[in-house]
Amino acid sequence: MEVSSAKFLSHLASVIPMIADANFVVIDLEMSGINPPSAPRVAKPTMEEVYHRAREATKTFRMLQFGLTCIMQDEKEGVKMVSHNYHVSPMFNERWDKGAESLARMVDRTLSISYDTLLFLKKNSLRIEDAYSDGINYLGRAEEAAILPNFLTLQTGQGRDTVGLENADAETKAFYESVRDKIKRWEDSKDSRLVYQILDDEFPGRYRAFARYNTFMQICHKDDEEEAETIKKRETALAVQRGLRYIIEALVGGDFASGIEMARRTEHTTADNDNDCFKSAERKLKHSRPVLVGHNMFLDLCFLYATFFAPLPETLDVFRRKISELFPRVIDTKYIVTLNEHDMMPAMNLEDLYKKAECDGCSGIFSLFNPNGMKAHTGKHHAGHDSYMTAVVFCKEMKEQLRGGAGDSGKTTRQTDGELSKMLMEWDTDTCAELSNKIRIGNSGILDLNGRAQSL
Repeated sequence: MEVSSAKFLSHLASVIPMIADANFVVIDLEMSGINPPSAPRVAKPTMEEVYHRAREATKTFRMLQFGLTCIMQDEKEGVKMVSHNYHVSPMFNERWDKGAESLARMVDRTLSISYDTLLFLKKNSLRIEDAYSDGINYLGRAEEAAILPNFLTLQTGQGRDTVGLENADAETKAFYESVRDKIKRWEDSKDSRLVYQILDDEFPGRYRAFARYNTFMQICHKDDEEEAETIKKRETALAVQRGLRYIIEALVGGDFASGIEMARRTEHTTADNDNDCFKSAERKLKHSRPVLVGHNMFLDLCFLYATFFAPLPETLDVFRRKISELFPRVIDTKYIVTLNEHDMMPAMNLEDLYKKAECDGCSGIFSLFNPNGMKAHTGKHHAGHDSYMTAVVFCKEMKEQLRGGAGDSGKTTRQTDGELSKMLMEWDTDTCAELSNKIRIGNSGILDLNGRAQSL
């Protein structure tokens, strides 16, 4: 299901409860580039070198698409899958006029795309324009923290670009010092202090005073209601701009209910039952989050963290700790399918694994139900469809692991297909524990989120 920007806020009423009810959530990302020119390639990089390149990539490039597939148990369908595709926009919501302008000026994102990615998108009929014309806005935690509280104040000059005085010429420095000295003399004089004192003592709360030049002071009526309304509009602009971050906050058990409620008021789509639903989902997700699944997901996790949380830390070990705090249960299908790999085995990409899963009769244990028709109108390398293919591969590989070993799906066991399905959904098996929280980092090694990285 392609989710447009116009329908996103109303769409949250269905996808947030779905995430709360899901046993597994599968993600996939498409980026505007992954090979930063500032970090040259190394023939046989270590895991730390791979991480360094990924860190530089997140500084240069941005997320273009975000794919999401929820896997949940269904009494009638067995295991149900529902997939969504989101174009990710780096733009600021223009409906908020000056609010959006202030946000853009304070955050000031850099937009770039690699030529290789441009060719790749064209080859696969992907339009980068979709991210700008119909993409979902976002505002990361670090971005929001950096502009607060200045964005919610009415002081003049907040958010303006500053002039670097270190390299300024003599005339600029002389002007700066002259103006500064005049302001200090005025602030220290009895005249200015008397004006402020008169306003405070004789007209409390009614007027505001602004010093203009060295000999002039402007006094105007103080309108608390107008100021409060302006601040409220800016708070609403923030709530709307968070956009896609609400889904990410749901995945990590963060706060989202009150923000969604405020944002949805702008489109008159909010309702009491929806608000209760968001609050209920928030409580549930704070108590228990779904397992996060991806395929070859190291780069996805890097971009996810950099986009919605904070710039990547300097070392891989710190990054490992940060990710494990946000996502305590992770499955990388790339790690699972390469467990018994050897040099003579041909490498299989995600599409090959997906086709093999279909041929092997994956639905013998899992009923793959996709009511939104993801396969019908998106293709490979669309993040939504790739997350769906990953979900199918995940179910097939876990079926084989639970039955006693990869490649041994025909082995006779005492467990029925239904029992295997229930075992997976409950996540209470030694097999799940053994396979979780291990991320494949190319041919360099395995990142164990519970411990240290392991080189291959």
